[in-house]
Amino acid sequence: MKTGTQGYPRSRDEAREEGSLYYETGKACKRGHRAPRFVSTCICSECNKAAARKTYTEFLADDEAGFWR
Repeated sequence: MKTGTQGYPRSRDEAREEGSLYYETGKACKRGHRAPRFVSTCICSECNKAAARKTYTEFLADDEAGFWR
């Protein structure tokens, strides 16, 4: 088993065999992040964080009644 810089498997197949949630290829994603990727979706974990942050911010902006604040 090869491991990346953070100890994650180097390929998605290896990660599946080990039961890991993440793997890292050592290559940057299309947005330039060199973060571990999710085995289930192949999405970079930093891109996932950015998308979640954006969704949450938009959700709060649409909360006119202030229920979630």
